[in-house]
Amino acid sequence: MLGNIKFIGELGKLDLIHESILHKCIKTLLEKKKRVQLKDMGEDLECLCQIMRTVGPRLDHDKAKSLMDQYFGRMRSLMNNNELPARLRFLLQDTAELRENNWIPRKAFIDNGPKTINQIRQEAVKISLRPAQSFLLNKNQVPKLQPQIPTMMPPSAQPPHTQTPPLGQPPQLGLKTNPPPIQEKPQKIIKKPPPAKEELLKMTEAMVTEYLNSKNLTEAVSITKEMKAPKPFLPEMLSKIIVCSLDRPDEDKEHASTLIHTLRTEGLITGESFMQAFLNVLDQCPKIELDVPLVKSYLAQFAARAIIAELVSVAELAHPLENGTHFPLFLLCLQQTAKLKDRDWLTDLFQQSKVNMQKMLPEIDQNKDRMLEILEGKGLSFLFPLLKLEKELLKQIKADPSPQSIYKWIKDNISPKLHTDKGFVNILMTSFLQYISQELCMAEGDEQLAAPPKEQLEQEKQLLLAFKPVMQKFLHDHTQLQVSALYALQVHCNTSAFPKGMLLRYFVNFYDMEIIEEEAFLAWKEDIAQEFPGKGKSLFQVNQWLTWLETAEEEESEDEAD
Repeated sequence: MLGNIKFIGELGKLDLIHESILHKCIKTLLEKKKRVQLKDMGEDLECLCQIMRTVGPRLDHDKAKSLMDQYFGRMRSLMNNNELPARLRFLLQDTAELRENNWIPRKAFIDNGPKTINQIRQEAVKISLRPAQSFLLNKNQVPKLQPQIPTMMPPSAQPPHTQTPPLGQPPQLGLKTNPPPIQEKPQKIIKKPPPAKEELLKMTEAMVTEYLNSKNLTEAVSITKEMKAPKPFLPEMLSKIIVCSLDRPDEDKEHASTLIHTLRTEGLITGESFMQAFLNVLDQCPKIELDVPLVKSYLAQFAARAIIAELVSVAELAHPLENGTHFPLFLLCLQQTAKLKDRDWLTDLFQQSKVNMQKMLPEIDQNKDRMLEILEGKGLSFLFPLLKLEKELLKQIKADPSPQSIYKWIKDNISPKLHTDKGFVNILMTSFLQYISQELCMAEGDEQLAAPPKEQLEQEKQLLLAFKPVMQKFLHDHTQLQVSALYALQVHCNTSAFPKGMLLRYFVNFYDMEIIEEEAFLAWKEDIAQEFPGKGKSLFQVNQWLTWLETAEEEESEDEAD
């Protein structure tokens, strides 16, 4: 567990984990579990001290000061509790003192790690140079001394030092044999440390101001490269670019977006950096709104351009805005995207994102009717054409149940691309079935123990025949869509508490009228999807008929083979 905490701490130190996750880890470690004695919390407290030492400096800022004070208040109470082992109490005390000392360790870091060969050689030269040899070297009486590695030889085995080397040769520093001369490496160029955070912010502000005035994109990118900003600073740099353009004309905001996208193309930033910057600016919104009331609308423009430039995806933008966070910002982003591109492009992109739109609304509005109402108010109902179909189709059938009118209405209001969508077929069949039930005065949810009278059965069949052309138009030669139609029938019967004989009657009528083909019935039987309720009870009611259908099909195949 300690290893995992160290790993999480290092990720947090690099700004790869959001602060809220780190706070959750700390709260979990501080929390006293039920039925767990204090002395058994040793591992949790050790992990707590480890993560505090690693990410404490990052979390200890003005906004989180109250939380940090609570954490350390709890740690001090544990520190004074004699039930804890002394080692853990001192560990907690060290961590508390580290915070009091502004997160500066008491002992300086001592480098006891591995050394380069050059470092070892330099140390060897310092050790092996004796005063007489140093004097000779200072008088320049011999060529430049080459550093040698001293050998660990006993005094008896070392040669006497009275021998003088031939003229022109360097003196031998206690070595028996002459090692090959060591090539001196060129001195390393000392790199300048990166600028401090405040300096980087000033440089960024100056660069953005100059760029928005001159519109010289190449120069702005060049200046950004020369800044060599460290990775953890990138979100703050992008935040500064966005904030500096918020109170300027729309043209400047567009140029700021172009700069951000170019920095991404040059490999200087990532989509993750942009999202962190976007969320940072959102946190500052209450303060910025005093000077820029439409700040969220302007941020929506930045987000829309980022989506179009593929800097971030719709799903990545949606995740931190779920459950109505900063509502209606997500809808404003979609509005701006549709404005900059077109509705069809946005519809395809949104459907591919698999974002649950209900989750993007405040919890009180998370239902279909309220969602459709909000989307219509924002001009975004085109994203969910099937919702409109579900709401309006039954009304249209009641107004004019003729197949010609129904087909014309669908053609005028529903995109042809949706005609082969399973959701469309499900709504179409459900609307027909609801209309037939209402015409026959069958109330949903009322269990019917007896079969309907003969006149009612005939009326049901005639209504089904009237809708047959529309059903065949959208289901013919589409086995999977026919399976979806059967599932719509299954759900309708389940909602009506499975009136006696209804499911079997519809199966037989669909088969006799050639609305549903044999392959679709058998595919529905074998399908194991659990998303539609009532499958088990439905199979029980029609299993005998499906067995007959399967047997008849096999016999027909054998006859054709003969």
